[in-house]
Amino acid sequence: MLAFTRGMIGPMDFTPGGMRNRNDHLSVFFTLPQVYGTRAGEMSLYVIYDEPLKMLCDAPSAYEAEPDIPSFISQIPTTWDDTKVLDGVFGEFIIKARKTGNTWFIAGLNGEQSRTIQLDLSWLQNDAYVGEILRDGANAHRIGIDYVIEQINISKNSSPEITIPAGGGFIMRIEGK
Repeated sequence: MLAFTRGMIGPMDFTPGGMRNRNDHLSVFFTLPQVYGTRAGEMSLYVIYDEPLKMLCDAPSAYEAEPDIPSFISQIPTTWDDTKVLDGVFGEFIIKARKTGNTWFIAGLNGEQSRTIQLDLSWLQNDAYVGEILRDGANAHRIGIDYVIEQINISKNSSPEITIPAGGGFIMRIEGK
């Protein structure tokens, strides 16, 4: 709900990036701090929330164990030339696109119900784009740390379908060819 309330009125201080992701409500852990939601959902906050001072909130060893995560999020800028809210329902999900230079970042964050979304990319200006997507893996609905990073080719005429589990999300980074 922060993306619809506090996040709409300007920059805020929020530190995403938790690497101990869990996607079940049934267990309580009293040792290591954990983050509810999937890894892809947690990483989408770097685009969804307007926070000019980006940080990592977990132990350095957590990022060293999975170097593709800090590599991906290090490409996300801290200032934006354009922002569009593409879709969303308060308390359920949000999809936001943000641009810096010639690069668009499209991110989605889901609430408590799994859903499949169809992205309408007709607003893009170039005919063809290349990039990559960080999205929930096949088991993310049970194991919050399951994610994949894939190379993608899309156009303004495409409408990719993305399935997002409860607490999940995605980030897409694209550049015009």
